[in-house]
Amino acid sequence: MELNSRDDLVKHLNSFLLMPVTSAQVKINPYGYDERTGWETYIVKVTSQGVVGFTDGPVDEQ
Repeated sequence: MELNSRDDLVKHLNSFLLMPVTSAQVKINPYGYDERTGWETYIVKVTSQGVVGFTDGPVDEQ
């Protein structure tokens, strides 16, 4: 899935998580290089919910 902004990421998370999520609750941190994809990988965590996914970029504040 391609997302164009942090707002898009938050909307996507709210489409399947059981609790509403705000942008402030979403943390995106470097995770490491994934040899399978050839991408730097970032981990996506939501406060009080833990890891919810991974991205191939830090997701800009657009």
